[in-house]
Amino acid sequence: MGTRQTTVTIGGATWDLYRGNIGWEVYSFVRTSNTGSVNLNLRDFLNDLTSRGWLANSKYLTSVQAGTEVFVGTGRLDTTSYSTNVS
Repeated sequence: MGTRQTTVTIGGATWDLYRGNIGWEVYSFVRTSNTGSVNLNLRDFLNDLTSRGWLANSKYLTSVQAGTEVFVGTGRLDTTSYSTNVS
């Protein structure tokens, strides 16, 4: 997952931002509190990375992943719906 760099507020929530390299650069936004429902604009996350100079504007999104980041103990993600809208 990398090393915690900072805390950011995106989409009305607080996220710890991690940066690492596993043969390629990896950026993880880890929400600091639980939620029962969420609707996010992925562009907001990409804009944060480009404003830091970590991601070039010429890059484009090729995949989306969602799940848990278990740091200690066990974790669980329950969902009844997961979708993305690319426009």
